[in-house]
Amino acid sequence: MDLHAFLDDDPRQVWALDRVTGESVYLEDGDAQPMRPRTRSDLRCPYPDCVGAITTVGGEKRHHFRHLTDTTHPGGPESLHHVEAKFMVADWFRRSAGVARVQVESAVAGTDRRADVLVEPLDGRPLAVEVEYKSFTIEAALAKRADYESAGVDCLWLLGHSRVQAWPDESGRVQLPRFAAVLVEDGARVLVANPSTREIGTLGDHANVDARYAGEHTTARISIAPLAQCWHETATANRFIGTPADLRHDATSRELAAQRAAQPPTHRPGFDWPRQQPLPRREGVDEQARRESSKAAAEVDAFEVPEAWKTAIFASCVEGRPNWAVFTWSDITRAVARTGTRAAGPWSSAEFEGVRAWLEVLESDGWIFVVSPKEFAASGKQRPAVQGQLFQTNSVTS
Repeated sequence: MDLHAFLDDDPRQVWALDRVTGESVYLEDGDAQPMRPRTRSDLRCPYPDCVGAITTVGGEKRHHFRHLTDTTHPGGPESLHHVEAKFMVADWFRRSAGVARVQVESAVAGTDRRADVLVEPLDGRPLAVEVEYKSFTIEAALAKRADYESAGVDCLWLLGHSRVQAWPDESGRVQLPRFAAVLVEDGARVLVANPSTREIGTLGDHANVDARYAGEHTTARISIAPLAQCWHETATANRFIGTPADLRHDATSRELAAQRAAQPPTHRPGFDWPRQQPLPRREGVDEQARRESSKAAAEVDAFEVPEAWKTAIFASCVEGRPNWAVFTWSDITRAVARTGTRAAGPWSSAEFEGVRAWLEVLESDGWIFVVSPKEFAASGKQRPAVQGQLFQTNSVTS
């Protein structure tokens, strides 16, 4: 697929709605003449509250819908691409197996949010689909996702194609908005949508299109596929729309996992491997009590923490970090999310307690220690304000 054609911000209108059924109707390029009678009698503009009659226009340029008279849509946050993308997605989900109901611009119970598209499956959690063409802040994106999660609603993000920019070096790389990279790093699924071409872009690693994008950079590679070649994903956690690129990403993940299994990492928590002596730690009644508590917590078998989680947390938050570096539960959840081994959403109490018990094992071994934000502030070290528990590394590293 042509990357530049996919990213082209073509302003022509190619979606309409049936006046009676509300069905989304896509105008294929070249179909202006055969679609003209139906358009004039049965179709309307998909823009909210627009009542102007429309027709079809052909010629050498891309065939499209057009109003019969000059019409100005009311100003507001929604662009035509945003409107069309919502109806494209709604139309696709309505045609998917396992979906009970699809609503456009629907209020989400338990929140003050309105989802661009709300999908209610026959079995499972509701899905809110958010199409983003406007400039969105990281804080607003994370707040929206948190609100959906608190209401028991999954969220799929579709990044509008005009929000993605191709690099000028013809490498196939694209530049993403920062909020999209943060969402992916936080475990969310982000795809790129173009309603004009009716295609979906799947993000790949910035160095390898066949590897899954994990959010470490704001540059990525992108694989483009017709939406008709995608499928409603129900078996894989946090995917929702499966794409042909996902199959290649899955194959790459399996290959990398097999390589790691054949060559286990030298450093893994829980194994006896050489390391430098940790810095002295304060001793006393409180310290002794904490060590005893750590040993007791380690014996609790409420949840068997997967080895993939342990390795990811240790590699991301502990190993190779400067001495006394600080990490938080947010860093831990992002490390786990990047493994792709758990579904998106709030942690269960069993998962939380299991990971906490494993962290206490690391603490009892001298790798980390737990400190409250108040204690950390009193130490005079600099870090943006955070809430909840902090963890500090306690290993001398090069």
